[in-house]
Amino acid sequence: MAKLDEVFENPHNGNKIQFLITATESKGEVLKVKIWTPANVPMPPEHIHPLQTDAMEVVQGQMRVKVNGHEQVLSVGQKIVAPKNTPHQTWAEGSEELIVVHEIKPALKTESFFETQFALAAQGKSDANGVPKNFLQFATILNENYGEIFVTNPPVPVQKFVAQVIGRLGRLFGYKGFVPFQK
Repeated sequence: MAKLDEVFENPHNGNKIQFLITATESKGEVLKVKIWTPANVPMPPEHIHPLQTDAMEVVQGQMRVKVNGHEQVLSVGQKIVAPKNTPHQTWAEGSEELIVVHEIKPALKTESFFETQFALAAQGKSDANGVPKNFLQFATILNENYGEIFVTNPPVPVQKFVAQVIGRLGRLFGYKGFVPFQK
């Protein structure tokens, strides 16, 4: 698992993540991370956290954010919270690198989800956006993190099927839902 102040980097797109408060340190109450996103690098698709809030504060640059269908641009020092089960998406706005601090409550398995994304990228097993190239690997990760995050498209029942059925199949073929980052 990630350690306090540890930094992982995606060599394909320059994204970085630093763990400011880990799930272990907070006894599962919060995960706090700093994320660097170079300009023009795609951000995660619109998604929901059924069981978590996601508070975001801009540290550098500007961030376009859409929460529950409402878009706005945030600058340094501005914050926004995506409540549980609320669709949200962020983008780096402009030509400057975006640095955002996320505080996710409760932590659940989000720390291992992030670590797995960066580990697969470092191993060349994901595309430039950090999505696993192998669908069985992707489904196995969804199975590991079942019910904690969903994208807004395709429909949630389809995602649940992929996680529960195909994700279990991925495990049978030796894929892991958590992949530790190796330096």
